[in-house]
Amino acid sequence: NLMTKVQKQINSKTIAKVSVFETKFLEMKKQLEESNGAVERERAKHTLIIEELRNEITNYEKTLSELNQHKKVLRAEVLRLRGQYQNTLHQLGSYKDALYKMKSYFEAMFVPRIDELISEDDNNLNEKVC
Repeated sequence: NLMTKVQKQINSKTIAKVSVFETKFLEMKKQLEESNGAVERERAKHTLIIEELRNEITNYEKTLSELNQHKKVLRAEVLRLRGQYQNTLHQLGSYKDALYKMKSYFEAMFVPRIDELISEDDNNLNEKVC
């Protein structure tokens, strides 16, 4: 009988301890689940941020690639225009030389002849008047 009484006390103390441990275990399990949920929400949020940043980087890389293409085209156009500018300057110099030569030729050939023609006209007028 005493043995049964002692065993009941041990069993009731053991049950009380197990009950306390079970309560603590359930509280810790609940806290762990809440922590896991919070971690999962943060992970999901950061995953979205990372994905948005990847998309932005991709867009910037595309834009950079397009700008580099335009830069190459513009550089080629600048080189073409510089060549055209140099050719135009050369042609302008040639035209100036030709104009100078024509002016010199005109002055050498026609100015004295004009003086002769004027003289002849004066003589013709004088003859007609007389």
